[in-house]
Amino acid sequence: MATLNELKKELQNKNPSELATLCLRLAKYKRENKELLDYLLNFSQNENSFIEKVKDEIFLMLVDISLQNHNNAYKIVKKTLRFTQKNIKFSGIKQTEIELLSHFCLTLKNSNLKIKYYTPSQNLYDRQLLKIRELIEKLHPDLQFDYENILQDL
Repeated sequence: MATLNELKKELQNKNPSELATLCLRLAKYKRENKELLDYLLNFSQNENSFIEKVKDEIFLMLVDISLQNHNNAYKIVKKTLRFTQKNIKFSGIKQTEIELLSHFCLTLKNSNLKIKYYTPSQNLYDRQLLKIRELIEKLHPDLQFDYENILQDL
């Protein structure tokens, strides 16, 4: 298994058409690679449109949650959180992570699912709030103030 540094050196020796072929081959074998390539090509230059796209998808995933029983609703919540975390991983930007996690929590809070009456959902919600709080502490003080207000609403 080659190290990341060795792979980097080999990639620098390839011409653009060979790189494109390698990227397409990688994208063909795993869905997550394809999604990451889509982010890098289409959204990495415009993070706001990426955030809005993911927020819309989170909302659509959680909109009909009240029609389910608690066990099915919890599965949908976990699936939505996995989707959110996967998109956060693509971006790698702390502010994007805060935006998406806070939107997830806000959407979950505003859904008809009574999370405070179902312990697993409440625990999941509380863990995300704790994660948001830890992320906010790592930001610049000016940004901390803005995000603290969002956290207070949650």
